[in-house]
Amino acid sequence: MSISLIFGGVFGLMLNYLNENDSASIIICLLISKFGISTAISLCYVLTPFFFPVVQSSRAFSYLCAKGKFFAMLAPMIAEK
Repeated sequence: MSISLIFGGVFGLMLNYLNENDSASIIICLLISKFGISTAISLCYVLTPFFFPVVQSSRAFSYLCAKGKFFAMLAPMIAEK
């Protein structure tokens, strides 16, 4: 899960340093960043019951899912800067 978050973060931050005229690099970094974030959300969905008690797993997953979706919504906005 850490690797997927690192992919999402590193390629998301790389978007700030790319040339605005190089649309292919922007699209590639944006897609890799989105892939990393989506992978982290999927891993949270699968691994949440293993780390939390059954009673609290739904609450923990809903928190992590909301956080992941919030950052997934921010990825295109960051790419447009």
